[in-house]
Amino acid sequence: MISHKNILEMSLRRKIFQFICDNPGFHQSEITKRTNIPKSTLLHHLKFLEKQKLISTSMSKGYTRYYPSNKLGKIEKKIMNFLREETTRDIFLMLLFDKACSQIEVSEALEKNPATILFHLKKLVDADLIEPAPIKNGMVLRLRSPNVVLRSPVHNEIIIIDLNV
Repeated sequence: MISHKNILEMSLRRKIFQFICDNPGFHQSEITKRTNIPKSTLLHHLKFLEKQKLISTSMSKGYTRYYPSNKLGKIEKKIMNFLREETTRDIFLMLLFDKACSQIEVSEALEKNPATILFHLKKLVDADLIEPAPIKNGMVLRLRSPNVVLRSPVHNEIIIIDLNV
């Protein structure tokens, strides 16, 4: 078996591997653009690194995304894939600070159409990264513990909750 040291002796292969370690979740065209390595050459080395189990892949929206092996689990890869999308990343950041927001609040804060926000929220709910929850009298009723999150009352609309609340 080839050792990791021997695999990475080639400077171009080492450059590709280091780029993936520094930028997990990029897809081939992003790597090509940022490293100026021709597509065919890059694909050859990506396949080799994957075969040697130095990198792993994950599919997202038809793109194969590349990660250093054994650095990220399934959940982390899923989150990284979503963070590569601008609107989804902005929703995540908003939830990090506000913890519980309505679709309308997100739409207004990000200055995006509510339908666009709903599209991204549905993807995040389907991926089990956020939770929709009803609100009544300023209490957000959750499925997970803690079962109630307090916040300023809004209309009886669905509130989106960061699962780490």
